[in-house]
Amino acid sequence: MKDDALCSELVENICSSNSFNFKEERIYEGSRILYEIEEDKIVKVFSQNELSFCNNEAKYLETLHGKLSVTTPELFVKGIYNGLPFLIMQKQKGFPLKSVWNDISIWEKRRIIAQIADMLKELHSLPCELFPTREPGWKDFINTQTLDLLQNHRESGLSNAWTENISRFIQNTDEVENSSESVICHTEIMQEHLFVEESNRGFNITGLIDFEPSMIAVPEYDFCSIGLFISAGDKGLFNHFLDTYGYKGDSRGIMRMLLLHRYSNMKWFMSTLPDTVRFNSVEELSDYWF
Repeated sequence: MKDDALCSELVENICSSNSFNFKEERIYEGSRILYEIEEDKIVKVFSQNELSFCNNEAKYLETLHGKLSVTTPELFVKGIYNGLPFLIMQKQKGFPLKSVWNDISIWEKRRIIAQIADMLKELHSLPCELFPTREPGWKDFINTQTLDLLQNHRESGLSNAWTENISRFIQNTDEVENSSESVICHTEIMQEHLFVEESNRGFNITGLIDFEPSMIAVPEYDFCSIGLFISAGDKGLFNHFLDTYGYKGDSRGIMRMLLLHRYSNMKWFMSTLPDTVRFNSVEELSDYWF
């Protein structure tokens, strides 16, 4: 990842072996080796121990392409080169939401977050039978996350006081993971993964990328990243998302899913809070984000 020359050589060889023209245009976003090639294609290279993530993303790209009103990348090639799994896929048109979010008006943000709600409701409405083989299975996955809850948060550097608070919160909230109906989830709805294009009315969500951790889960497992990374403590904005989606559940269930999420890192999440904001409990954080 740190050596541009090695990465370029690797991707050039992948392109050559798959009859694609190499263009040395590296994309430095994300945690994978990414290159744009042939003007409209992306090469994504995973590490040797990430074959399952590569296979999972390929499965979701193949299945979801053309089924949503927003664009998801078309998959051209899935392969392994010198032990490294890779994908060659369509490049998304437009640009990441992250590049404009801080500069647009609250009115445009409300338009966009309503579009995100419509997009997620559309995704969640697709039949789970599109994915007859589901690894990991939701119940096994969430049971493991629950058993490993404290260990996972301690390993991220969280203090004992906070991990004990998290444990009490989980014990005292309803098990939304068992009561909500399972749906197809993206699992990481972040500004970096949403693409927009500009029209005469403003910006519109036109694309969604990065399906490597996607899975069959409960809707709340998708909602938690919205409150954390998009509305980011703006209650009016997050409520507008929930109202547009039509969600009637308890926001504590969304916080529960954030704590049990595959990538939950409360120490990092709290570091993203404004300097003027400080909270002493998970309940306060839940009220702030959700």
